[in-house]
Amino acid sequence: MASNHKKQKNRPVQKPSRPVAPPPSVKASPKTSSPGQKTLWSVLDGFFGKHLNVILVLSIVLSAILGGFLFDVKISTGGDDSHYVEMAYDFLKGKAFPSWHGPLYSVFLSLPILIFGVNIIWLKIFSFLFILAHLVLFFYTFRKHVSPTILTLILLILAVN
Repeated sequence: MASNHKKQKNRPVQKPSRPVAPPPSVKASPKTSSPGQKTLWSVLDGFFGKHLNVILVLSIVLSAILGGFLFDVKISTGGDDSHYVEMAYDFLKGKAFPSWHGPLYSVFLSLPILIFGVNIIWLKIFSFLFILAHLVLFFYTFRKHVSPTILTLILLILAVN
């Protein structure tokens, strides 16, 4: 029994043509808006962008004020303070390289130990200066790469941290 089916050529199936709607317009960022209309984000970016240096100074002053109020001469008994000082002292004396717990911090702490000895007040002042330097370094690293509004918010958060 031979089949009576004629061999059909393989033709691609054509779908009925439908009109294709243009894709909806999507705003890429809060900065884009129609001409003449400003968004809150663009207004904030404009304001903070003009005052970034003032914001840096304010965040440093805020951090300095809070650091002054929270400054405690005593070393914490169960905290990291004593461990960092001990690792810095051991590094300075050549006993061991700080390994698992903030090794670079202990290396930097060995500098005031070399100059002043194990003086807790100088070690805390040295750490405090690094906190302030962190704000400046963070600001100059990200000021051209991040929105002024986001940079301002992060600087203020870091200042009170």
